Amino acid sequence: MEIIKKNWKIKLLSLFIAIVLWAFIIANENPTVSTRISSVPIIYENLGKLDQKGLILNQDIVKNLDVSISGKRSNIISITPQHIIISADLTNMKEGRNKVNLSYTLPEGIKIDEAPRTLDVNVEKIITKDFIVKVKNESKLQSDYILESTKVTPEKITVRGSRANVDSISNVYVKLDLSNLENDITLNKEIYAENSEGNKVEGLIFGQEFVNINAMVSKQKEVSIIISNKGNLPNGYKLIDAKLSKSKVYIKGPKDVIDNIESVKTQDIDLSNITGSRKVNVNLSLPTDVVLVDSTTSYTVDLEIKKIETTKEVKE
Repeated sequence: MEIIKKNWKIKLLSLFIAIVLWAFIIANENPTVSTRISSVPIIYENLGKLDQKGLILNQDIVKNLDVSISGKRSNIISITPQHIIISADLTNMKEGRNKVNLSYTLPEGIKIDEAPRTLDVNVEKIITKDFIVKVKNESKLQSDYILESTKVTPEKITVRGSRANVDSISNVYVKLDLSNLENDITLNKEIYAENSEGNKVEGLIFGQEFVNINAMVSKQKEVSIIISNKGNLPNGYKLIDAKLSKSKVYIKGPKDVIDNIESVKTQDIDLSNITGSRKVNVNLSLPTDVVLVDSTTSYTVDLEIKKIETTKEVKE
């Protein structure tokens, strides 16, 4: 500690002089240094001329390059990928694999040490193809709801793109979220294409990006069946019992209608001409916009009817 304190003023002055001399040397000599810049974007020029020829770049093109540059330290210290321009002119490209020359534009005082001078690009023919738009249901409806139907407008879409991309399309879809669906809806939804592996196909141009999807939904509910009669049995006959083949039934329809129904009636059974026990086929009387979930089931009412015995008076 004593050694450090001894002649501390001289030591501090020496340190200050050293720092000043180092700064002076750096500022005046400004040495040449090298560095590597990563992910410099490539600008593909004259894409319009490809389009005029009915051609398009494959989507797997190289989009960025790494380059090594050098220059004076004061110039190079602030260089970023945005300061370097790499351009590729596609004017003379043909269908298939092409080799394109790369040109570099750099800030003044900076030069390229190491970088690719050419690049292989794959140019494909543009094709168009029509696809039916299918609905892909996301999630499930609530347990007491039924998806009656879906309709897409327009039903077909024209897809334009490279031959490889268009040929890879397995289906064109529009997504429909069912999780909270309770009533009929019409939505404007974006479409997309998938390949056979279920992956989204990029680089496509659709005839229109959005389509209308109409979904019709019904609510279902189990309700009781009530027997409905009209008229009276002929004189001398009595209805002992009436039994339905099924006491409950599932109905479906708009939510606001179904929520207010607790039971449905059979169509009227005319008793006026019945003079004995029998089994009667009946239909159910349903409110407007309500139908049976299972329309194939038949319903019968088993009528138990007895004749009333009359006692004659005996005269003495």
